[in-house]
Amino acid sequence: MKVLVHAGGSARSFSVQTRLYSVVADLAAVLGPYLEAADILVKDAHALDAAAAADRRLRLIDAASLEGLDPRLWLDHHDLAAVSLSNEGQDDEQSSAVWSVLRTIEAAYWRRMKIVTYVDRYGSLNSAQEWLVARALKHVDLVLVSSPATVKKLKVLGVTNELFCTASGILLQRPPSEPLRRAVADRWRIDPAQHPIVVVCPREMFSTEPPVWTAVTQFTNRFVPSRVAPEDGKESRQRFIAQMAGYSDYLVKRHGAQVVFAAMKRPDQPITRAIQETMTERAHSRLISGADAALDELSSLLAVAALQVTARPTSLLLGSPFGVPPIALGDNPALEEMMREAGLTDYYLDYATPGFAMPNLFALDEALQERTERAFAHGEELREAVLKSHGSSAKRARQNRMLLGEWLIDTFFEGQAVLSQRLSIPA
Repeated sequence: MKVLVHAGGSARSFSVQTRLYSVVADLAAVLGPYLEAADILVKDAHALDAAAAADRRLRLIDAASLEGLDPRLWLDHHDLAAVSLSNEGQDDEQSSAVWSVLRTIEAAYWRRMKIVTYVDRYGSLNSAQEWLVARALKHVDLVLVSSPATVKKLKVLGVTNELFCTASGILLQRPPSEPLRRAVADRWRIDPAQHPIVVVCPREMFSTEPPVWTAVTQFTNRFVPSRVAPEDGKESRQRFIAQMAGYSDYLVKRHGAQVVFAAMKRPDQPITRAIQETMTERAHSRLISGADAALDELSSLLAVAALQVTARPTSLLLGSPFGVPPIALGDNPALEEMMREAGLTDYYLDYATPGFAMPNLFALDEALQERTERAFAHGEELREAVLKSHGSSAKRARQNRMLLGEWLIDTFFEGQAVLSQRLSIPA
């Protein structure tokens, strides 16, 4: 079988790398030798050169621009389209990724192709995006949804397909080996034996640019703003940078920590760098991004972290196998949902509302410090809560491959007893 894989966004984003890992790992595990090729359609494809070199079946197609991408150019000569739909907040890159994935689903449908869609937890979708998601998913043959709350949301939007509640396949990744952990620690000059490691994952909370108007789909003439440009956005952004820098200095001075800033997506890099440069103790900080590191490096850093402070759901997923105690900065319902599942709503700060000019919480640094003191005092309890939540989520994640394997047999291998018996369906 030849499969076209599309997760939207840039491969220089840890979030996109995570989604691609989940889809490709499932296909490789289930199809085994029957997977002839998986063509990965992604921006900045060169960031995945190492993965492609390790498995010759992975072929990279570099999409120079998601906005101008016509999926019809790539869908021919493939048996299956496997796409991952996610929305981690309102920014230009994410909006372009959503449109691109939805266009791929629609184009595959009109070509009478079979379509599998992984729907991640998503946060803020505007009304036009919600309408398109509901419309596009009606064309999909197998829908795997990563959380119960997202299943409910899709049903409210009018999706009538059978929705299977699973979880992200990244939860099943093998933990980084000890040699890899040591190599990563040496590269980034950190010493978890001497200093607690705190991973901080900020994101742009407030827009300071004019709205960008994006075509909803190539098949309509509807246009919507991909973000809101509040008048007070610049002031709120500067306050956020100053407070996060002050909090990072507190981590160094009060707890002797080494702060590892992780820019989970490309749009996160400018504000993450600004926070680090504003610190007075920046010599005790490091900055890692998908532009200069692979996903397993970030996992290795999270594996030795004493705490993570994040505004991105993906870092919670990556840290959960290691029981990393989290503090979440919310402007995304997906974060609140994940913290609720772990029973850690006290460590969720409803900091901002998408599209609004001012934060909901002005004394962010004080709130972070108070929760940090509690997190260090009750670290073992928090780790147990995270690991317990991880166990239940990982159990759901294992269903991805079982459901995918059963569907592939019914769809492509029906009546071929030998193939059906040999097709691998891991439990």
